[in-house]
Amino acid sequence: MSSNTIFISYSRKDADFVAKFTQSLREAGATLWLDKQIRPGGHWDASIELALETCQDVILIMSKNSVESGNVMDEISYALEERKRVIPIKIEECDVPFRLRRIQHIDYYLNEENSMKLLLSTLDVKPLKPVDSQNIITPKSGIEIKKEPEKAFNEKKEQVKTVDKKNIEEKKESFPKDTASKKKSNLLLYGIGVAVIAAGAFFMTQMGGEIDNKDKEDVIPIEPIAVITDAEDYAKIGESIEIIDYETHLANFPNCEHSNEINLILNELRAVAEEENEYNVAVSQNTSTAILNYLMKYKKNAIFYENALTELDRYFTKTGFVQFSASNGELYFTIFEDETGFTPEVNDLIFARTQRFIHKGPYGSPGFGNKIHSTSKDEVFKVIDVQMSGTAYWIQVSF
Repeated sequence: MSSNTIFISYSRKDADFVAKFTQSLREAGATLWLDKQIRPGGHWDASIELALETCQDVILIMSKNSVESGNVMDEISYALEERKRVIPIKIEECDVPFRLRRIQHIDYYLNEENSMKLLLSTLDVKPLKPVDSQNIITPKSGIEIKKEPEKAFNEKKEQVKTVDKKNIEEKKESFPKDTASKKKSNLLLYGIGVAVIAAGAFFMTQMGGEIDNKDKEDVIPIEPIAVITDAEDYAKIGESIEIIDYETHLANFPNCEHSNEINLILNELRAVAEEENEYNVAVSQNTSTAILNYLMKYKKNAIFYENALTELDRYFTKTGFVQFSASNGELYFTIFEDETGFTPEVNDLIFARTQRFIHKGPYGSPGFGNKIHSTSKDEVFKVIDVQMSGTAYWIQVSF
C-alpha cells in the first residue's frame, strides 16, 4: 500500500461519482484526503493548504462542473505552484483548462476499468487480490457465518470505539516485538523437541538397549508440541483488533488461505489507527482550529466525533444568543454536514453565512440589548440550546 496521502480535488456537484471512485481507490490500498464541504475563508483555508502541503499527489476529478469551480481551480493552481504531481481524471467530455493542457490526463469515462489500472500503477498503489462479495468468517463456536466485508469492517471499528485508548497504546508498544518473537519461539521449540526425540530414538536403536518393565514405569512419555495450523491460528485472532496479530499471522503462514480477508481487515484497522493518531495530534496542538480540522476531515463518522466536540468546550468558553433563521425561512447559518437543514439541534456545529450579532440574552429578554460578538463568514459555533420565536429559531451558542 502506498504511504502517500492523495488529495482529491473535485466539485461537490460530482459527489456521487466521487463517492464510488474514492471507494475503489481505498479498497485498492490508497490513502486519500478529501472534503465534501470545501468552504472559502474562515478556518477551512488553513486545513486545505495543510493538506495540499503534506500530499505529494493531487487527483483532479475533471468535469464540466469542476473546471467552472473557482475553489477547485484555486486548489489546482496552488498544487502546481507547490510542484505537486497533478493527475487529471476526465469523467466526461469537457474543456481542459489552459493551465492543465500540458499535463497528461486519463480519459476515465472511456474505459473505467483500464483507467483505474493505469491510475493505480501511476500512484504505485498495488491492488489487493479480488475478494468474493461474501466472505466466510468462522467464529470460535465453529458455526460458519457469511458476512459482507463492509459489514465486518464496521464491526471492527465499533470494537475499536469501545476499547480504552490507554490500553490500545500500551498494547501497541508491547505487541510488535513480543508477539512475533513468542510465536517464532514456539516454532523453534517445536523443531528442537522433534530433533531431540529423533536423536534419542536413533541412539537406542544403535545401542540395541532394551528397557525392562520396571524402567518403563519410570519413563515419562514426551508429548510432541502441537503444530498450530493456518486455520487454527486465524480462528484465534478472529476477534482481535490489533494490527500486529494479523501481520504476524501472514508472516508465519505465507500461503495463508485467509489473506484476502486479513488484508481487507488490516486496511480498515490501519485507517482506524491513522485516524486515532491524527486525533491525538490535534488534541496535543491545544487549539480549536486543530480539533475543527479533524472534524472537517472525518465528518460525523469520525471515531472520536463526540470526544472532539467535548474538546471544543475547552476553547469555546463564551456563550450568547443569535437568530438562526428568519421568519421567512432564510438561514443565517449552515449546519455541519447538512447544508439544507432548517432545524438546529443541541451539539450541532454551525457556520455563519453572514454577519450576525450575538446577544447576551434571547429575543425579548433584558440581555438582548447587550451585543457581545459579531459573526464573520464561516465562523464556527456550537449549539447549546434551541428556542422558537414565532416561526424563527433563536439558539444559544458557544464560541
